Amino acid sequence: MAFSNTRLGEVGGPTGLPFDDIKAVLRHFPEPDACRARAARRMLAEREGGVRHGSLIPLAAWLASWKGATRPAVERMQLALFVSRIDPLADIDGNSNAVAFLNAISSGAHLASQLCLRQGAGLKVYDLALEAATPDPRLEPVMSEQECAATMAFGMEATAGGIDVLALSRAGEGGEVAALALLSLLSDDDSGPLSRVSGAAQAAVAAIVARHREAAGDPFEVLRRVGSRDLAALVGAILAARTQRLPVILDGLGALAAAAVLARAGAHNLGHCLLGATDDPGVRRLAVSLGVNDFQALPGAEGEGVGALLALPALRAAADALAIAEVSAHADGCAG
Repeated sequence: MAFSNTRLGEVGGPTGLPFDDIKAVLRHFPEPDACRARAARRMLAEREGGVRHGSLIPLAAWLASWKGATRPAVERMQLALFVSRIDPLADIDGNSNAVAFLNAISSGAHLASQLCLRQGAGLKVYDLALEAATPDPRLEPVMSEQECAATMAFGMEATAGGIDVLALSRAGEGGEVAALALLSLLSDDDSGPLSRVSGAAQAAVAAIVARHREAAGDPFEVLRRVGSRDLAALVGAILAARTQRLPVILDGLGALAAAAVLARAGAHNLGHCLLGATDDPGVRRLAVSLGVNDFQALPGAEGEGVGALLALPALRAAADALAIAEVSAHADGCAG
């Protein structure tokens, strides 16, 4: 496991990218390779023996389509954790203290650290200006357009390094309330996730939504008004991964809230994303409504990277199944 801790401003720095430049990227997203997907399905469906591949087939086909190969590699896995806080909401959502989380993850005491070590996955933790004061979204926007765009650009750094699969999650106080407010303004189905938080958190979400309801038509404007820095960075990471056709595993409510920004910006923007493990049916329904793939009901914990890491063995099994099928020995009929 390779561990690194990066702070906002140390890599990428403020770029001042306007939202127009960010939105322009959406118009040039690459599409999945449908031919590779068909070839993967055929090879697994035709393989003889006692193994019934079942739901492994669509998972393998999805992986092949985004990797552009009928023997896709799942060797270089990277977990990117974005950590920030919204001070005025810190005592409401009950999430772990950001500084305590950073200490646990860096010392190896956190479950995500141990899972990365055991699965041979890289781990990058991004400190998003924890020391900086944050406005109260119940009263005013959290970020300016320049700050939000610069944070998205910073999040794009998570795709660097020639990785095969990117797992994304968040940590820190106030972020879950911000995520729920973002979903309430952007998604048609936030009722399930909203029910899992306290009455105080629900009241805070209602206040944030009432304050910023007029911005609901523009997902990036909503993001900069009510989103935490980690949510903005997650949007940048998801967007950058799509430009590289890099498969993404989304873990936790925060990652789905970030995905909702891109889902509202255009249909089919999240085809490269896979839902990590979760026991929450409301989160699973939300993912499907956003266009995030959920091929298998993977039980287990979610949040702070754990759900994504629990999903990784299934993704590796799909890649192994294609390799075992010896697809390289057959003409798949795909160009390139």
